[in-house]
Amino acid sequence: MGRTAGRESTAEREWKTPSDAVAWFAAAGWEVDHQGEVLFRDIRGFPAALHPIRARLRRAYLRHVDRTNRVFSELVIPVVVARWPKKAEKVPVVLTRTGEISSLRPRIEIKPGAMDLFGGASADEKTIGRQVMVKIVEQTTGRRLFASTENVKIEPSGSPVAVALEHTAGQACARGTALRVEVRDADNDELLDHCEVELKVDIEEWD
Repeated sequence: MGRTAGRESTAEREWKTPSDAVAWFAAAGWEVDHQGEVLFRDIRGFPAALHPIRARLRRAYLRHVDRTNRVFSELVIPVVVARWPKKAEKVPVVLTRTGEISSLRPRIEIKPGAMDLFGGASADEKTIGRQVMVKIVEQTTGRRLFASTENVKIEPSGSPVAVALEHTAGQACARGTALRVEVRDADNDELLDHCEVELKVDIEEWD
């Protein structure tokens, strides 16, 4: 056993395919397994002086079995690495900051977010456009005073867009009121960006 196991104990290092392992077992591996079985038999009258030697041989055989089983498993079941495709994300949209609203028909400029140094949006092929809407509300109450009349499509590599807003009928507001401009996703109403502005004109209900 010791001679055979010693000769074959590193045979798995030469295996490149499952066929190599099968060929080794047919030629010599079966003998190693057989002698391993003999090692673990309980033999009546086995000399006590040989117990330490048998214990070392058993440990060596178990290490051999562990190595060969591990290598054979790796050959039969190769490691599979799954790379899930990146989920498409909508382009971020930001406001071009303004400090005041001085018209009853204000125009608010919006653009794709994450602008690069050359003025274009930094986006890869997984970034898609989105529909947005813009509105202006009173800061303290959230009351809507202006809103875009239709949704606007913003593309990842698109240019800034000036969005025309109209007064919400029946809503009056005094000059000097603190307002908030909001740009929101038209599909789920997610707040994408906002800024605080001051109203510079009086708004009458009939304007």
